[in-house]
Amino acid sequence: MSELLLDRDDVFREGITPLELQAIAEKKSAYILEKIQSQSKNIESAKKFADEAKEYKRVWYKPFAGDSKTDKVADALVQTNAAMSGLSDLIQESVRFTCVSIQFAQVMHKTMAYMMVNGFKDSNGNQQKLAASSQEFVEEILNAAEDFVAAQLLAEKKQAEIKTRLDQKDEIDANQSRQLEELETLLVEEREINKSQEKSIKFLFDYVKTKEQFDKEQSALIEKLSGQTKYIRPILIFSIFSFVAAVSAFALTFLR
Repeated sequence: MSELLLDRDDVFREGITPLELQAIAEKKSAYILEKIQSQSKNIESAKKFADEAKEYKRVWYKPFAGDSKTDKVADALVQTNAAMSGLSDLIQESVRFTCVSIQFAQVMHKTMAYMMVNGFKDSNGNQQKLAASSQEFVEEILNAAEDFVAAQLLAEKKQAEIKTRLDQKDEIDANQSRQLEELETLLVEEREINKSQEKSIKFLFDYVKTKEQFDKEQSALIEKLSGQTKYIRPILIFSIFSFVAAVSAFALTFLR
């Protein structure tokens, strides 16, 4: 295969413009078509030689002149196989070159299909028309390019779907993480509230116990004081009468 077809650096050059890509496609397409045309002619010549070899007859008066019919047929088969092998290698390499990327495959397909119908310029600058016998081989390249583009578009579509699903999953995960954080915050707040409530309940419980104790002590004191008033009242009455009697006695003495 020529270095012209094997050189792919220009296709992958960073910042390449659509016009530059189109120019490369036109150059490579013309080269491929010219090579296919040439290989097709070699195949036709080999087949013609094979047909002639089958019809070859050695004349009786020259029994030892030239090659035998068997040798001619064998040579024809060798030439035919070589031509077919060369064309097969050309088509395979052309397919590999055409399908280096989806963008280039689309440009090459469009350009080559146009040249196949409308003709192309060969390496000498002459306008050539692709023979009908060569078109079927070009169509193999075009079909391969179509299949490649379709496969790549399907792959890109699936990748986009996967990316969308992953983005959705990331969003769901983010929402779940946020909800878990909010739930954790609520649980912490609830635990704090429960702690506060427990403190309040304990305080009230302690207060009630203290009050009950105080009430018991107060009741006991009242009971005690109540018992003591039974003796204080008669003593107080007796003291008052004693005081009144003393005062009366003193007054009588003074009046005398």
